[in-house]
Amino acid sequence: MFSPFDFVKPTMITTIKVDPVEGWCEKCEECIYFGCLLNRFKKERFLAKFTGMGAESLGLPQNFGTLPLWYNDPIFAWHTYWGKILALFKCKPNGGELIFSEHKYNQVITL
Repeated sequence: MFSPFDFVKPTMITTIKVDPVEGWCEKCEECIYFGCLLNRFKKERFLAKFTGMGAESLGLPQNFGTLPLWYNDPIFAWHTYWGKILALFKCKPNGGELIFSEHKYNQVITL
């Protein structure tokens, strides 16, 4: 997860739609798991998530998008540790699917 320091409560995406048969993933252009066969990373798309900030503000390395990130590198197998870290700090992943609600949108507009 990437989040600027001043985000009080960042939203984490836990549901991503993928169709391996069609070779499609809804996050293929902004996903930072560069080893995925469906990945078509575009640095500009990733940076668009952080309006008004550049790569320097986020502290991204110069070669971001070309080399695997340390926690995705298969040599280090960090993916096996995430569950242990969550258990250690008594955290549970939570979240869901973000879906536009016209009803809620209309309630906010009328206030």
